[in-house]
Amino acid sequence: MIELFKSFNNDNLKKITNVYQLKYKNFGSLGIGDYLRGSFTLLQVIQYINLYSGKNIIFDMDIRNHPISEYIISNNNDSINYDELNMYSNKHDALLTKESITTYPYNYVKDFIYSLNNLDPSITNYCAFFCSFEVIDVSSVEHGKVIKSKLQPNIEMKKYIDEVMMELGITKHSYNVIHIRCLDDVSFENEHNISDSYIQKIEKYVKKNITIEQKYLLISNNNLLKSHLINNFKNIFTYFNKIVHLADGETQNNNSTKDTLLDLYLIGYSNNVTAFSSYVHGTGFSKEICKVFNIPYSYTYIPISDEYESSNKLLLDNILFKIKKIFFYIFIIIILLVFLYVTNIVNRKKIKKWFDIFLKHI
Repeated sequence: MIELFKSFNNDNLKKITNVYQLKYKNFGSLGIGDYLRGSFTLLQVIQYINLYSGKNIIFDMDIRNHPISEYIISNNNDSINYDELNMYSNKHDALLTKESITTYPYNYVKDFIYSLNNLDPSITNYCAFFCSFEVIDVSSVEHGKVIKSKLQPNIEMKKYIDEVMMELGITKHSYNVIHIRCLDDVSFENEHNISDSYIQKIEKYVKKNITIEQKYLLISNNNLLKSHLINNFKNIFTYFNKIVHLADGETQNNNSTKDTLLDLYLIGYSNNVTAFSSYVHGTGFSKEICKVFNIPYSYTYIPISDEYESSNKLLLDNILFKIKKIFFYIFIIIILLVFLYVTNIVNRKKIKKWFDIFLKHI
């Protein structure tokens, strides 16, 4: 992808800011996990733009127009017209499927660079909401430090965190966390909809994936599930709060927003996180927080039903088979190219030309 980053040629653009708020011109808001993931992606792309194009684009985050700004220190003083902001939309986000996952990074970056190069010349600070998946699997610890510096709790939030940790009898990095992401249908304002069978299913998975020697702070989006698990596991403890989704402005108030941020910091101050989710894509909330705070993280998928579990296993098996097939063909092609080169049938320049053509058509 180096040639893509080298193709960046917008001399007017000096800064790109990921802005978090409740509503955009073309979309509503998403959760803070989505915002953090998009910030990592934006940092990755900016890093490589600067490295290969010789530019010096600045990365920034802005939360001043979101309720969480009441509890987080913000040093951003830019003048931003929040009413005119969009969620950045890349056509390869919409097209992202299991089959296209291998070509996603290249195509995403190609479209992104094209968008940046064609911005209005008057735009020096490109502000939008970015939530795209990373173009590089391994997140940089340094990027985590940058994002963490933008999420420092203010005095009021620090006091609240300290009070809760004192009540729980814990200190920073003295505990582990279990994070359980239940289905939205049984979460937030609908937590009483959770069924006994669903609770039992979650309990079974939790029991298989934790150790009795460790103590775990339980964080979940369902308080009824919390009550059940602390009554059935002696090594699990929790606290009860008003649970909301930061993307939903209608259910938020100061206390619920503060409690959501409390979850964020308690995850960030733990030793490690064991996460469970009934969504195949996992739970971005704890995953992205662990990347920010450099906390070891593991995730287990809890299927909604046994039938759903079987169908997803079959789907996964099919995907793995296709991936193995692709790698087999690549291996054969490499062997063939090596043979052609060693036997002087083709030279290195010719092979490089074929490879460049291949990349352009991905």
